[in-house]
Amino acid sequence: FGDHDAWGNALGAAGADVVSVRIGVDTPQLDAWRDLCELEETGALLVRPDHHVAWRAHSTEESADLARALDAVTGTTNPKDREL
Repeated sequence: FGDHDAWGNALGAAGADVVSVRIGVDTPQLDAWRDLCELEETGALLVRPDHHVAWRAHSTEESADLARALDAVTGTTNPKDREL
């Protein structure tokens, strides 16, 4: 939803091969939807291809957890074994 550079860096650091949609840049800013998702202005969602929310970060303070969330969703590694 915000701080797109920080989330882009987190995706890159996680080695993610995903499509990102920047709310407020690629789509209109929808504060009501962000509020419904209980996210701060710098929060993010990881949405599976079947449109289910797989992970939610309330703010960029949780960006270090993105790699583990991606591992859990894709099954690429055991998220408990990843060191961040």
